[in-house]
Amino acid sequence: MKQGWIDDDRLTSIPREKLERLKYLADSTDATDRTHQMQILTAMIRNPDRLKLNFTKKEIDLLMSVLQEYASPKELAMLSQAMRMFQKSSF
Repeated sequence: MKQGWIDDDRLTSIPREKLERLKYLADSTDATDRTHQMQILTAMIRNPDRLKLNFTKKEIDLLMSVLQEYASPKELAMLSQAMRMFQKSSF
């Protein structure tokens, strides 16, 4: 992920603490393989309380729109897959 996404002005409505946790999680999975990254994303989606990443739907939509500008094609594919899983678990 390109640096700077966390400081994007469009994200000011999301508490900085949430963004910092998300950044830490993203940074810690950068060096892992895709399977491990998907396991982490799946765990986050299934049990967001455990990771204290309780984003509202509005926050998630905003994050996704911003992150799309900072993500590589590989990261975009993974984000899209995670969002599909999130949407299935939310309904």
